[in-house]
Amino acid sequence: MTQLLTMPEACMRLRLSRNTVRRLVDTGRLAAVRPGHRLLFAEADIDRFVENCNVRRDPATGKWVRVTSKIESARQLAAEVLAQRAYASHLPGGGTKQGE
Repeated sequence: MTQLLTMPEACMRLRLSRNTVRRLVDTGRLAAVRPGHRLLFAEADIDRFVENCNVRRDPATGKWVRVTSKIESARQLAAEVLAQRAYASHLPGGGTKQGE
């Protein structure tokens, strides 16, 4: 069964204001279900919206940033992985767990 999110949960997940989320629904950019006066959002629709917008969270600030292309997104992800590996190599034990 699909997990449905309430408006406050969707706002927290997207880190957007209630008005912005409502505007996205009204313009058809974000899918929502309206049982009565409430808005409910499928998790898959939230994930699809984020992916289609070419945005991702900046690991330093936690804020959403626009990525200019999928290639740029892949480059940023690769740079983050390499930076994490470089950081881990400076940890005691070379970034591996004790006993491995």
